[in-house]
Amino acid sequence: MNFDATLIYWHRLNKLYDLLREELLKQFGITQIESEILVYLAFHEAFGEAGGDTASDIAESRILSKSNVSKGVYSLMKKGFLVGEQDERDRRVTHLKLTENANRDLVVSEVNQMNDRFNRLISEGIPHGELQQLVETERKLSENAARAISQKLYHSDN
Repeated sequence: MNFDATLIYWHRLNKLYDLLREELLKQFGITQIESEILVYLAFHEAFGEAGGDTASDIAESRILSKSNVSKGVYSLMKKGFLVGEQDERDRRVTHLKLTENANRDLVVSEVNQMNDRFNRLISEGIPHGELQQLVETERKLSENAARAISQKLYHSDN
């Protein structure tokens, strides 16, 4: 099977998502990396998940470089959107928390609205069953890609 066309389709989906997100970035006066950090922490806090609130956690979860996340965290701290709390057991670890200035509920609400709009735009005219099958297939493709990355199967000698 040739995935060239599929990659083009995913690129178009990414492009639409980026265009929708651009509006949010302007609204909040933040960069793309800063939005990734805020959204991650807002959803993380909204669902009350324990742990997973460090710059390293964000970088790993969002597949971003640690240096870009660190720069984004620093910028958000300067803007008053984040504070860092040192871990009690490991002083090298800093847990990130949204401040009231970040207005977590507004961020979550706006992102949810943007995601709903994106989903409506891309799923127009596609039966629910086909969408469910697509999601399941993409999950499997993603799992295969993650395994290939973790096992370094992308090297030419594999």
